[in-house]
Amino acid sequence: MKTWTRCFMLAAAISTLGGVAVANSVGKQSNAFLEDTLRDRLADEPVLKGSSIQVAVADRVVTLTGCAASRMASNKAAKIAHSTAYVKSVTNKLRIRC
Repeated sequence: MKTWTRCFMLAAAISTLGGVAVANSVGKQSNAFLEDTLRDRLADEPVLKGSSIQVAVADRVVTLTGCAASRMASNKAAKIAHSTAYVKSVTNKLRIRC
């Protein structure tokens, strides 16, 4: 009986470790997908023309940095980021008229 218990525990440990590796891989892909999606959405917004906005995503938390042409442009960029599916939160570090 002890042998079965050990085998079960070993199988559970291997399964858990494999699941963590898969979850980490999926998380990285999700972050990259969110970055690409946000860059596309920001580039398509007429209010943001003349702004230089960088997007970084970590654990679905978006950080906007760079330069916005106006306060309205900065707020619009943050609003677009907030409204993007799967984004947890947004940190707006945009400077105005750099």
